[in-house]
Amino acid sequence: MEKKKFKFLRGFATRAIHSTIPKEEESRPITTPIYQTTSFDVKDAFIKQISPKYIYTRGGNPTLHELEIKLANLENGDIGETFASGMGAISTTVLSIAKKGDEIIADYELYGGTQGLFNNILSKCGIKVNYVDMTNYDAILETINDKTKLIYVETPANPTLKITDLEELSKIAKEKKITTVTDNTFNSPHNLRPLEYGINFVVHSLTKFIGGHGDALGGATVSKRSDFRLMTEIKRNAHGMGACLSPFNAFLFLRGLKTLEIRMKRHNYNATELAKALEERTDKIEKVIYPGLPSHPQYELAKKQMDGFGCIVSFYLKKGSNVQKFLRGLEIPHYTVSLGDADTLIEDPYNLTHFSVPYKVKKMIGITKYMIRVSVGLENVEDLIDDFNNSLDSL
Repeated sequence: MEKKKFKFLRGFATRAIHSTIPKEEESRPITTPIYQTTSFDVKDAFIKQISPKYIYTRGGNPTLHELEIKLANLENGDIGETFASGMGAISTTVLSIAKKGDEIIADYELYGGTQGLFNNILSKCGIKVNYVDMTNYDAILETINDKTKLIYVETPANPTLKITDLEELSKIAKEKKITTVTDNTFNSPHNLRPLEYGINFVVHSLTKFIGGHGDALGGATVSKRSDFRLMTEIKRNAHGMGACLSPFNAFLFLRGLKTLEIRMKRHNYNATELAKALEERTDKIEKVIYPGLPSHPQYELAKKQMDGFGCIVSFYLKKGSNVQKFLRGLEIPHYTVSLGDADTLIEDPYNLTHFSVPYKVKKMIGITKYMIRVSVGLENVEDLIDDFNNSLDSL
């Protein structure tokens, strides 16, 4: 059997676990050290008249650098940059690509925080955002004009779990010489790697699956070397805008990567089993949405594009149901925002994550008062199914 000499060809878990730091010392740490410092002594570099690798942590830090290398590798990319939050990654990336007078195309179905950025901040920067259905390619082509610089998409969409065909979208964008950005938070690089489908940049909220324990905020942007020029600008703007990740949080995310594969497999399994169980409750539930169910309208696309279907399950209680009674009746899930935690989290998007989204948009994409979004955790799925059934029985 041929030995895999090139470390980037090894399996996902192996690459996520092992350090990329050069093995130069006779005794070296197995875990990446936390370089908990704001600045670095650069006297030797000054004497040798060479450029120092690190000066100030806002512009670079060995712990952050290790995380950036690993994230890029796991996304099958080449370059990464980390941020203090997912929104830090999104805002810096978008504002590095689009300038005053430019236009962006985005899907109607976006995370509420991203919609807030697009609707409230980009307009003040002179950037126009045009919203379309990313599954309607004619609408995308009709919206593209000479000012279009960026197409931005989430897949699966939050919280309707609509799937965008990234390969088809990237073909359209490349023909028109438009940059593409995909928010891959709902998947993690274990379940989907958008760069493989021709997307230019991938953004993440590391807070979710990468961290996995709900105890650290962070974000990241990843690209291939072919987009080096734009990525250099993103890095420069990250330094200038100041949304830098702390070394300690970088350490927590490096720790999270070590268990990402086994956690994602459990998330995928638990969510699939819970979705199947909920789909059987036709007495209380109108509809269940999960990409891993054959009933999902884009099930075949999801199977083709994704290596796992994720932890998010959305469903609609029957009209007239007491939503608050159902939520109060659950014992295991926490009623809160976020996703990708070891704990199961639940919310009603109408009143929580998408509260600020205009009513007409919520109505158009199907966010009603009876919609429930579950981030399925790592508990024993039998306990989750029993808990949901007991609360449904009380309605």
